[in-house]
Formats: sequence, structure tokens, C-alpha cells
Amino acid sequence: MTSPLRSLTLVLLSAWPAAAQPDPGAIGAGRGGIVPALEGRDAASPGRPGVDATIASAIGRARAGAHDEAVEALRAAVHRTRLRDAKARYFLARAYLERAKARQGADPRGAREDRAAALYHLRAVPDLARQSPHEEDATWAEHARAQVRARPRATPRLDQYAAGRYPWGYCGPTSLRMVLRLEGLTDPGADAVALGGAAPYTPGSGSDPARLAARAAELGLTGAAFTSRGRLADVAASLGAGRPVMVAGEGPFSATLEGGGRKQRSYPAGHWLVAVGHEVDAEGRVTRIDLNDPDGGLRLSMTRAEFLRFFAPEGDGHVWMIRYTR
Repeated sequence: MTSPLRSLTLVLLSAWPAAAQPDPGAIGAGRGGIVPALEGRDAASPGRPGVDATIASAIGRARAGAHDEAVEALRAAVHRTRLRDAKARYFLARAYLERAKARQGADPRGAREDRAAALYHLRAVPDLARQSPHEEDATWAEHARAQVRARPRATPRLDQYAAGRYPWGYCGPTSLRMVLRLEGLTDPGADAVALGGAAPYTPGSGSDPARLAARAAELGLTGAAFTSRGRLADVAASLGAGRPVMVAGEGPFSATLEGGGRKQRSYPAGHWLVAVGHEVDAEGRVTRIDLNDPDGGLRLSMTRAEFLRFFAPEGDGHVWMIRYTR
């Protein structure tokens, strides 16, 4: 006999429609974010009273357009479980994301705050799941990690030659503008980013990395800081937490373009790009980095060897990078 809860597949994006089968590949990929069916045993799981009923009720409210009520109901469930329930926090994150979609046109600031709240809860789910007695929490952890890891790939691509007084030297400011847009912060434009505030760009000299980080902080990227001693592992850790990384290298450049083909040239004076994704092998070793290239507004990828050759040319593994904590 099939439990009614077992037959319920939850979809928390696209107005929370039902679907026949879970599709983990859709999570975080802009195709609806399908998650697996609730198991009948969930409702009786010790330490999780009422969570499933609250989730089902919140779905109904969201379908009716009552996104505020859905969020508040799930927030109450999260606080009743003292922020320790992975499942409750996962579904609260999805409710925040759904409300952000509904608010985007009329209330962009509110939508930005909702997306930030969703990311906060999604990041917590894997850690909570590791400590949870509920086997099914591994499912929520898997999908939470996938959504957080997918986030940097949504970083918009911008072409440094499309605007500004010194576009040929604007790879750094353009990289910063990409990150600002991902984070829902105001992009004041090429010249304002490059020449205003900390004024990171000097005509004829390029972008000073410390001042570029300072400009990032001025424009709302909390905790933005430059280091000349970063590691590839640091880039991967930031991407895994849902944050792109601005990276600078110099010398011969070789990468594979999205859709095929190769880009090969040299940047003897240096070049900034934005790391937006990565792949690892079975041992967790980074094998590939995906980047947004402001030189043409391209998406491309580099093997581990290609990345280190360009971004750590001294052979010591040290990478110039700007990360942030927002």
C-alpha cells in the first residue's frame, strides 16, 4: 500500500508544480528544481514533528500566490527545530527562492535579500545532514550542495570592449561588474567602477589588485580582499560555497571555448577573469575550472594544468585572487 506522502513529489520552483519523477540534474539548473518524493515514514520520524505537514501546507500557500505565508510557516518550523533540521531549512530556502522570483519586478531589493537568505540556509543543510539521524536528509544535502555549486555559473558575461573610456584595459573592472550583477548589487558602469572610489584602474598601467578589492568592498561585496598567495583549492572552496572568484594571471593563455574551439593568445601584461565553476575527480582533486572571460564576454574552461600555467606562472602554485564573504 502506497502512503499518500510517498506519492507526493515536491517542486519548489515554477509555482511549485508536481512532477512524476525526481530529476536531480534539474536542481539549480533553471529547469524547475525537482526534488524526490516524501517518504511516508517522514511524518513519524522522531525529532521531526509537524515538519512534513508544514511543508505540504506551505506548498499549497505558495501555489495560491501567498509566498509571504509560505515563508513564515516554514520559518516557524525551522525555529521550532532550533535551526537543526536539514529538511526544514532546505524547504525554507526553496520558499525564499520562490518568493524572490515573485518579488523581482516590484521589489528587487527584497528579492535580493530573499536569495541571500536562501543561500544561507542551503549552505547549512549539508552540515546538518551529516549530524542527522534521518537517512533521507542525505537527499536534501545532495540537492543543497548542487544548488550552491551551480550558483556561480549564473554569473553574467560582460565584454570589456562594450563600454568605457579605456575598454582595452578594463578586464579587472569588467570582472568586478560581473560579480556585482550576480550578487544583485548595483553596477554603476565601466568607468564608475574603474575610476571611481578606490580608483583601481590607472590608464596605461592596468588595475591595481588591492584597490580593485577595495572597490569591490565599496560597491557592496562584503569582505572583499586580495591575496597574491591563493591556491587552486581556495578557488574551489569559494565556488563550492556559491561565490565566484576574480583571478589574475599572465603569459601564454590556452583554454577551451564553450561550444567548442580554442582560445590561445598571450597576456604579458596580465589579465583578469572570473572563476565560475569547477569539476573534481573521485579523490576530490580539481580537474577543471570554468571562467567568464571579459576579453570578448566569453565562457571558457581550463584544465588544471592550463589554469596553473597561466594563474600561477611562478610554479609555486600561488594564485592572485579576490574573494569576498557576502
